Amino acid sequence: MHIIILFFFYFSCLFSFNKTCGDVDCLNTIFISSIVDNGDGNIHLVFSYDFQDEVAGFQFNLLSEDVISFDPNSIILSSDLSNWNYTTMNADGMVLGFDVNLSTLTGAGELFTIQGIYDISHIGSSIIIDASEDCGNGIEGASSIVCRKENGDTRMVLSNIDAEMIELSHFHEATWIVGSSSESPGHLSNEDSDVYAYQLFSNYPNPFNPSTSIVYSIGNAGPVSIVIYDMQGREVRTLVSGHALPGEHRVVWDSLSNNGVSVSAGIYVYAITSNDFSASRKMLLLK
Repeated sequence: MHIIILFFFYFSCLFSFNKTCGDVDCLNTIFISSIVDNGDGNIHLVFSYDFQDEVAGFQFNLLSEDVISFDPNSIILSSDLSNWNYTTMNADGMVLGFDVNLSTLTGAGELFTIQGIYDISHIGSSIIIDASEDCGNGIEGASSIVCRKENGDTRMVLSNIDAEMIELSHFHEATWIVGSSSESPGHLSNEDSDVYAYQLFSNYPNPFNPSTSIVYSIGNAGPVSIVIYDMQGREVRTLVSGHALPGEHRVVWDSLSNNGVSVSAGIYVYAITSNDFSASRKMLLLK
């Protein structure tokens, strides 16, 4: 018992530090390899690993933009962790795993599965599942490919059998369209941005009254804006103005102007601009 308490304390102190990968690719990653979601508010996730070093422990705080409530009691360890006698998750999404007998993991395989629930009102939204907060390769002002955040707090640490932090460790973020399932033999993530192409889809419904959904796809992370104009070219409403990750996104127009006034029936144009991409479509509002 004293050994377990000492080992837990040692790991807890170690995991209090921030860890970044600098400006190079990480050699040791944890990632979500599968998401099963039947659109009923229940979700099942498989976490996997790809370690070049021998890893004896891990800790990360699982984040999902406050959409998923994870069930700590549903965690099921993979066969690769059969010898690890301490792996747990608390109600706040903190996952901690190690073995007092100093078993290690190297290579690639599955870590564990976990279940959670979400409000079905989020269906269709694009959600980032991550174990990072404000992670950006640790370089001030640098554009991040690995973590896409602004500073260097990854909130994930891997350790070796000497309870020392392993360099170049990273939790690989995943993009989840709520209500859909995804599987990947590698990383389920936006970071393979060539999977996505820029596209502006037809709004639905069209004609509409009073609201309609606009779906668009982003090929590379960067600024994006979607603006609605009347047929005289006057701006009616700015729907999107900010930074977007690669993948499909959705926004709803409720037929209100920037001033919150309900606009008149007629034809309107919605236009997207992101990096070097621009496109526009027409839609018809009925009253």
